Amino acid sequence: MKFRMSMISFCVAGLITALFAEKPLQVDSSVVTVSEGYSMQKSRALVRRVKTPTRANLDLALYSDNIMLYDTASFATVAPAEKLSLKKLDFDNAFVKGSISTKFSSTKIDKSAGSFAVHWSALRDYLMKWDFEKSQKLVEKLAAVPEQKYGNDESVLPLAEIARLYFKPVKKGFEGWVRIDLKPWAAGVMPFVTDENGDGFPEYYAQINPELLTPEILSVVTGKYAKDLLTRDEIITWANELASFWYPTFNTDIYRLSNPVWPDAGVDEGVKNTLGGYTVEKPIVAIKGKPFGVELFNILIVDGMTGDVETNDSKKGGMLRTGIDKSAAERIAAGIKILDEEVKTYGGGSYDAWAATFAPFTKSLAAVQKSAPEDIKGFVGKEDFLFFRNSLNYMLGGDLAKQPDGKNPIKPILAVKKALEAVGVDFLFVPVPIKPEVYPEKIAALPASGKGPYVNPYGRKFLKDLMDAGVEVVDLLPAFTAEKKNDCKTCEPVFQKQDTHWGTRGLEAAALVLAERIKGYAWYNDLPKSVFTVRDTVFTSQGDIVARLKTSLQSKYPPAKLLGRQVFDADGKPYQDKKDSPVLLITDSFGGVYQRTGCKAGGVSAHLAKNIEMPVALNVSYGGGPTLVSQLKKMGIEGVSQKRVVVWMMVARDLYNYHENWDVLEKLEPKKVEE
Repeated sequence: MKFRMSMISFCVAGLITALFAEKPLQVDSSVVTVSEGYSMQKSRALVRRVKTPTRANLDLALYSDNIMLYDTASFATVAPAEKLSLKKLDFDNAFVKGSISTKFSSTKIDKSAGSFAVHWSALRDYLMKWDFEKSQKLVEKLAAVPEQKYGNDESVLPLAEIARLYFKPVKKGFEGWVRIDLKPWAAGVMPFVTDENGDGFPEYYAQINPELLTPEILSVVTGKYAKDLLTRDEIITWANELASFWYPTFNTDIYRLSNPVWPDAGVDEGVKNTLGGYTVEKPIVAIKGKPFGVELFNILIVDGMTGDVETNDSKKGGMLRTGIDKSAAERIAAGIKILDEEVKTYGGGSYDAWAATFAPFTKSLAAVQKSAPEDIKGFVGKEDFLFFRNSLNYMLGGDLAKQPDGKNPIKPILAVKKALEAVGVDFLFVPVPIKPEVYPEKIAALPASGKGPYVNPYGRKFLKDLMDAGVEVVDLLPAFTAEKKNDCKTCEPVFQKQDTHWGTRGLEAAALVLAERIKGYAWYNDLPKSVFTVRDTVFTSQGDIVARLKTSLQSKYPPAKLLGRQVFDADGKPYQDKKDSPVLLITDSFGGVYQRTGCKAGGVSAHLAKNIEMPVALNVSYGGGPTLVSQLKKMGIEGVSQKRVVVWMMVARDLYNYHENWDVLEKLEPKKVEE
């Protein structure tokens, strides 16, 4: 598929240099699709312009008809035993009887001044975070649409989904209407539904039962959600939260421009070829994803606002190098000794024998993994703990060192260590333990035969393999299991119950362990120190596993109220990471939560800075730990050589069978300057 260049051109706040014709989304002209010829099934980039930056418009721009979110998987549907018709569609009184129609004109929305469109799944999450109990009836009733399979019960994916929700002014407030899209592969179930708008997804419309749209719901939707204008910083935070939320399913990440014009040198040539020369200057949001192994982009333009360009702020000349830390070899040897004693005590010197003691647990874990199809990524554990499929895959993956080239992490990690060593920069690798390693009893019963405090001996072996290769590893699991002993009925656990990520207690424990190591470097005492303070705060967050559960379960889990501990500098301002810090932390989403999302200024980098009394440089990739090498490549030898230590922190689950091959850093090269 190739885009067709438009002959129309005009200026949008000086942002667009070669523009496709704008196509407003249905009803709301403040959100337009800029990329002409866009197809949710075929395109590799979606470019949208938002004229009025409300939360409703931003959600509509990046949720509606988005290539990133379209699941190409298909299912061989069968026609229902009883022939369907519009009159026979029944969703348990979710919609007004007789209102269902295949014609948009029947809604009269486009002829009603003040009507506006929102995306349902985005609004659903917003309402549940606003007030779970007050929005639950509406959410559960509308969930009847994706849950209805018409005899195709083996299909994990919904046959139809609510794609858009419309609010239409009437004498007594607002009417609510929905557009329901059939998946192309499910169209045969309802042959009477046509594709009126020509997007490849047959659709029909229905009016929501007025009893579900309470005055309170209408007030928050038509008020704050649809009218309050977001600042630039609020938009950036929203984009970070979105990329992090989508990552477990769509492998998304915030894309950082290396020059002011997108697409830049980092964009796949296949994407560029489909764009036919189309460019955007400093889009405020650029999200890259690989949901199906192919690189896709979401680009957002907001009138009057521009995005950032990744720059190297390091000063020329660099620091006076003191050489690689001589105590590293001693620390590695000490770590190997601890691990050797573990495997000797619990496995008689054999990791296979140690793992065999947990065979009943592993068998139970495998049963959980197989209890739902691959498309279901979330599992319900005990006491409201939710678990992520990829974490279970890691636990069942066996010896990580036996993975084939490309999937085996040892060589890529060792390559980074050697590249940094060549320019006199110390290196620490920090795998973040996963929830089922810390709370295994919440997902499966622990066997009496299991030996030792760790249920995944092969995870311990991997640490030893790295240390044997000369890589210094910071082991967080002992600190997490120790912190778990302080769990109580009223406090949060080390990990968020509904999320893949740690909570405040987990990230603070990690920051303490890491700070202890950094303070041991010879150069540490020679650097200037700062004073930071901490304040408690509470914020609300919907766990990222909830959306990965079976549809029927998702509305059962309200957003959680979480404790955040924000860090402030000596002037009382929220802590900010600094690019020119001698300590560089490159990390996946575990470094973004609580720092760039959630409460903000309360993440692991903030608490590490507090503990070592100096700001740190933070590079976050929501796309996963194995992609972090690209951050060092972008910085080049000029930027990296200014650092004293590079800390590579990533979640352990991505050490097993990562969806892409690991990137390898052969050596640090001078930073490329794009023309």
